[in-house]
Amino acid sequence: MKFAFVFGTAVLLTLTGSLRGQDSDVAQLRREMEEMKRQMAEQKEMLERQNAVIEELRAQVKAAPRDGAGETPAPRGAGVPAGPGAGEKAKADSVEITASFKDGLKMKSADGNFTIDIGGRMEIQSRTFLSDNPGADTFFIREARIQAEGSFYKEWGYKVQYDFSPSATAGMSTPRLREGFVEWRRYPEFSLRTGQWKEPFSLQQTTSSRFIDFVERAVPDRLVPSYDLGVAAYGKPWDPYLSYEIGLFNGNGFNTTDANDDKDLAARLQIRPFAGAESRWVKGLMLGGAVTTGNQTGSFGSISSPSTNTTFLTLNPGVTARGERTRWGGELAWIVGPFKLQGEYLASTVDLKRSSISSETREIDFDGWYLQGLYVLTGEEVQMQRRRPSSRFLEEGGWGQWEAAARYARFDSDAELTRTAASGGSALVSPTGSTRGLDEWTIGLNWWPNPNTRISLDWVRNEFDRPVSFGGGADPEDREDALLMRFQIDF
Repeated sequence: MKFAFVFGTAVLLTLTGSLRGQDSDVAQLRREMEEMKRQMAEQKEMLERQNAVIEELRAQVKAAPRDGAGETPAPRGAGVPAGPGAGEKAKADSVEITASFKDGLKMKSADGNFTIDIGGRMEIQSRTFLSDNPGADTFFIREARIQAEGSFYKEWGYKVQYDFSPSATAGMSTPRLREGFVEWRRYPEFSLRTGQWKEPFSLQQTTSSRFIDFVERAVPDRLVPSYDLGVAAYGKPWDPYLSYEIGLFNGNGFNTTDANDDKDLAARLQIRPFAGAESRWVKGLMLGGAVTTGNQTGSFGSISSPSTNTTFLTLNPGVTARGERTRWGGELAWIVGPFKLQGEYLASTVDLKRSSISSETREIDFDGWYLQGLYVLTGEEVQMQRRRPSSRFLEEGGWGQWEAAARYARFDSDAELTRTAASGGSALVSPTGSTRGLDEWTIGLNWWPNPNTRISLDWVRNEFDRPVSFGGGADPEDREDALLMRFQIDF
């Protein structure tokens, strides 16, 4: 009995000590929780003070003047109290701008009245001759441009583009204006534009070099106008079936004033007769035609291959344009899913004379045509402008967009070029070292890793009707082969 009493007493003392230890732990836990509550309350108070400061700054920014450079808002409560309606006027004068980046830096006001898009491009190319042409194998910068375009009050538009490439600056230390115009475009059916841009002529010429199917345009492109100064009306009176552009231009090229009082009339019409059809076999058909007419005065120059830069038709010294010049052409494009067929016929008639030898003026005809096909190997639908690969390179196993293309082109000129003048003078073109015609063959491969990057490789063969003198002491040749490559970034 005594042993049991002693044992029970010991157990009771042990339990009592354990409970006292638990009470001590609970008290410690309560103290820690109270400390955490106090710290959280302090942090909440600090956040409320910071939010109050941020709201104060926002109010000052909104009240700050928008058109005073270097001005800062006065402290709250300072100065003369604002009069009735001051808040509404400040709100009306301010413009909130949102910015985004897709194919260029784009900024837009909240109400859509003001926009500005900033973009640019860089095209780096190489040309390697595979034949006996003594021309140098070379890398060169084809285009290096920066531009800004946008609108004011939705219906007034503008564009300014400068070219920094060596071919554009021609050795000068300053870039040259490539495009610069203003336009009024309130109505889709009728808009007006004045300034410098491409004349409305030829499908391949009016397609940006960024999006043509080959590294260079086909040789008949030498017959068409490009950038010029003028004024024009354009619109889509029956969108998307019909579009037009008609205008008056100097006719002397970009950044050049007119050499006579006459202006070139240029007009272009495009028809998509089945644009609203459900069948993809006819929906992508486009037909068009264009014409320019006017008087040309001054040097006529020579004609070279766009792909190899080889001059194949050289006019004799003293040959100038003196009289009427007319150009016309027809165009076709047919898109069916990943396939595109495109072609054009282009012609030009110009009055030429060799004033130092003869007073006779001769009407000379030039013409050319091309037919080309393109197939998207990765299956995307053909786009006439910017490509949109279904998957970008190295993203989710993507390879970008791949295209294969082939083209044949022909250029011809008038036999009158080599005829001796009736008055006893010489021909306009030397019968040796030049040719009046050539056949051009091109096979190309394009890779678009993403919508803003392009890498292209072309094989080009020029077959001349007569052997052409390449210069450099080399014998005349009747053909040349070259590889062209382009690396392009644009936005």
